[in-house]
Amino acid sequence: FLYADRPVGSNDLADVYRQYESLPANEEVARATLLNSACLLAFRIGAMQAALDACTRAVQEMRRIGSVLGVNYCLFHLGLAQLHCGERREAEATLREADSMAEENFGADSGLKAIAAVYLSLALHARGDIAGAAQKLSASLAQIETADGWLDLYAEGYEVAIANAIARGDDAGTREVIERMADTASRRGLARLVGLAAAFRTQTAALTMQGVESEATDDSVPRPAPALEWHPGAWRSTPSVWRE
Repeated sequence: FLYADRPVGSNDLADVYRQYESLPANEEVARATLLNSACLLAFRIGAMQAALDACTRAVQEMRRIGSVLGVNYCLFHLGLAQLHCGERREAEATLREADSMAEENFGADSGLKAIAAVYLSLALHARGDIAGAAQKLSASLAQIETADGWLDLYAEGYEVAIANAIARGDDAGTREVIERMADTASRRGLARLVGLAAAFRTQTAALTMQGVESEATDDSVPRPAPALEWHPGAWRSTPSVWRE
């Protein structure tokens, strides 16, 4: 239900840890899987320090049981948590490790390698390597649209693709990515991704309006997108709306 982005509550993370602690030590795979779930739950409610802790533990546990695939996925989650906690250099190192691991074990054309490339583009863009991030995205964003994925991957991937297009002054590319985001959200039934696409439409419309003379009446002048249903502090009662 986490990869499908089903609704969760604030107490669900504690429940996962209770399940983890209740399992006997020899239930290694189940315990490692629950720690992976804890990573996703923490992201779901925007608890980044909790995400960092859960992802660190998940990577350690997956390494201990020798699950290469599990380590790879948990490294994705860990790198994202590090980025959100401001640990940019650590995040890039983690995501480069995940990228190398995906290629070595699953192939350069694999879906896992595409996921790794999208996540690594986040770290590259964050340190100002706009061209490097664009190269990673051009080769991988389309692949994750048709393969396995989850909310955090799509939300972060499209956000960095939009930011990257804006940084390169590519207005048409910016609009294209937002529409691809909306299409993926619709096809996969990801309600929060639908909301994020609407938010980016509004944001980019506002950016386009900057510098336009207020007295302009030409019909070609872009109009602002409709206002979103949002109110300050909404995340306190519904923490899962933090992205929107």
